[in-house]
Amino acid sequence: MGVLRLAFELIFVTGAVVILIASIPTNVLFEDFPIEPESYEVQDLQAVVNKVGWEPILGTKARLFLKDKVVGPESLVISRGFIYAGLADGRIIEIDKESLNFRLVTRIVDSNECYDFNYWRPNKCGRPLGMRIDPPTGNLIVVDPHFGVYKVWVKSGKTQLLGFGENDKRPKEFQGLLNDLVLDPEDPNIAYVTVSTQRWGLDKIVWELLERKNSGMVVAVDFRTQKLTKIVDNLYAANGIEVNPEKTHLLISECTAHRIVKVNLDQIRKQLKSGKVSVKPEPFAEILPGEPDNIRQHNGELYVGMALARYGGPSLSDRVSNFPIIRKALARTLHLTSKVIKFVRTSLYEHPAFEELEFMLSSGHVLYSAMPNVGAIVILDGKSGKIKRILGSNKFSYISEAVVDETNGDIFFGSFRNRFIGKLSIKDL
Repeated sequence: MGVLRLAFELIFVTGAVVILIASIPTNVLFEDFPIEPESYEVQDLQAVVNKVGWEPILGTKARLFLKDKVVGPESLVISRGFIYAGLADGRIIEIDKESLNFRLVTRIVDSNECYDFNYWRPNKCGRPLGMRIDPPTGNLIVVDPHFGVYKVWVKSGKTQLLGFGENDKRPKEFQGLLNDLVLDPEDPNIAYVTVSTQRWGLDKIVWELLERKNSGMVVAVDFRTQKLTKIVDNLYAANGIEVNPEKTHLLISECTAHRIVKVNLDQIRKQLKSGKVSVKPEPFAEILPGEPDNIRQHNGELYVGMALARYGGPSLSDRVSNFPIIRKALARTLHLTSKVIKFVRTSLYEHPAFEELEFMLSSGHVLYSAMPNVGAIVILDGKSGKIKRILGSNKFSYISEAVVDETNGDIFFGSFRNRFIGKLSIKDL
């Protein structure tokens, strides 16, 4: 009975603390942290894995390179014998595909505050996310979530702002976390850019995943005039964007809804000319085994990196999906703890380790340690959206995208968090 009583008391006290923290008025302690999670139902993601099959070849066959030489190598592109990647510390690098030697191309922000592996200052130092090749020149078109869309000359490192600009200086309706982009296949001077959320910056993106609100959108930007036009809104954490193989639709991944939707390109173009755009997305791939990130197409198929994957059952976030009060209390506890660390750092003892710890708590990145250590690349049929294969790993997570080398069929995959780039040879597929 003593053990049962102790267990009851622990549950009671924990529940009381959760309710107390979640019930504190926002204007008392949390004016700068207005998190309000919503209740939602999670589909049976494991059933998708069971039906299609989990091939653990990423963990057993993939070669991991540049270990501990890069941090968060997201949005890989391959061009003319080189791989380009944007890193979490603000660097854009060029990797020789054969030797795997790499060099710095540029940083969007050149500041003494910005140095290699300092990933906790994205709003000061930049963080290249979406990246595409400018077809005529072989240079890069790059999305920085805070600073806008840039053209980057790969030889010289020169940069030129093409659209959006700094978040705080944009019209309010276009403020938000820019993520990925794709060029219009008929007019490369127009790009379609995902805005993952209008509530949180990149340094707080975990709270978008925890809240699960539909403040995402897609915006068209005309590089000739820098005019911005909202295409689609009310999206759940809009992340990756791609043109389908037939070049008739935009495909958009909704990370927290575990799905990909499509939007008709002809309809978008007609409405862009009229000046009034209101396009409703249609279902494409309804239930994916996790949170989809970037989408890239190759030879009629779509390769989707899973920011978080499911294998072996629900994740912790799935289990508390119907308990927003628990998620709110957890987020607020981490936020308050980060304030304590900040006080220690600024008033008692200044040290980079405290700054990193403060970031891990205030951003919610510490919660990644509670996520299952599984990753996946999902291959979809480009016409139907049907899942063809799930290439999985039971050794690492957080795959941001997979790109296929057009010259030999090898797959390279990146990550918004890991400290390596992966390569899966075509002979192992």
